[in-house]
Amino acid sequence: MRRVLHVGPANSPGGMATVMRILANNPPEGWSTQTIATHVDGSILAKLMVWRRSRRQIAQLLADSISRPDLVHIHSAADWSFHRKTVILGLCKKFNIPCVLHIHSGKFDSWLGKPGHGTAVKARRAITEAGAKVVVLTARWAEKLTPLLGDCQAIANPIEAFEDTAFSTPPTSPPNNAPREARKLLLMARRVWACGPSLAIAATRIMRNEGREVTLHLTGVAPGHKWSRRAEAEGLVVAHGWLPIEELEQLRAEATLMLVPSAWEGQPMVILEAMARGLPILGSPACAEHIGGAGRIVAEMNPEAWAQAIGELLDDVEARRQMSEVGVEMAKLHSIDVVAGQWKTLYNDLVN
Repeated sequence: MRRVLHVGPANSPGGMATVMRILANNPPEGWSTQTIATHVDGSILAKLMVWRRSRRQIAQLLADSISRPDLVHIHSAADWSFHRKTVILGLCKKFNIPCVLHIHSGKFDSWLGKPGHGTAVKARRAITEAGAKVVVLTARWAEKLTPLLGDCQAIANPIEAFEDTAFSTPPTSPPNNAPREARKLLLMARRVWACGPSLAIAATRIMRNEGREVTLHLTGVAPGHKWSRRAEAEGLVVAHGWLPIEELEQLRAEATLMLVPSAWEGQPMVILEAMARGLPILGSPACAEHIGGAGRIVAEMNPEAWAQAIGELLDDVEARRQMSEVGVEMAKLHSIDVVAGQWKTLYNDLVN
């Protein structure tokens, strides 16, 4: 059996780690997997120590002619994430091992700049010299990045089927038979401004001032964080931090809307997971490619526009029902059974 080594932020919170876990737990037929984490949340020193240890581990593994993998699957965002991964590209080149560069970032093109920009030139050189196959998340990203990086293939993010909630007719109430709460909004984000928690909090405050008893539930933002501290004291927001999967599923089952007011996105797992659970989505223009009929897009990135859009959708039960049905159908395209087959074809082509 052939073996693929997944390299990236396997143990860090966020969508990239979720994708790594799903792919590692569901390898293509005829393949086994191994994972090495190259990143950790924490101090700069902690990040540096994990990176140095993982780099040494990868080098030792690739140098061993007996235990080396048949292929290296490198997961990368932009900026320093990519700079670190160029070292791994170099190791793949040194030991003549096929590799995939899997780009997850929704701002990779803006970070690279134009085709002649120094960053873009260096990135393309590293990819070409390693003979890496670049994989992006959507056909649109393939079109945008091919002129910068060379030929790119699009393979969508996968989601795992989960009992009673995914890939079936969406129920009128959540799987645990608890009714969705018309006043419960959900935003799942890392503690980065690009995910839009400040905008969502401001929109919730406007709605409260208008007499709507809505509450915003934030995951990925710890209680007492500077973004949420005041709103928590006012009772507008419940900040949960990072939750165990059981508690996260409970939130997704009870919420009426998933808010995704992101400044940029690659292919957000929170949207795919919400679709599979029949949870309607309200997203920013950065999410337009991914939501389709499973939600609505708010064109303007200001609290007033978001407050109005949230209110309109909360009042429209039939629209939410239709979005729920569409989302569950769209999620089937991201089933791991479908996506793993695409990876099998690519992996086999590269090693053959």
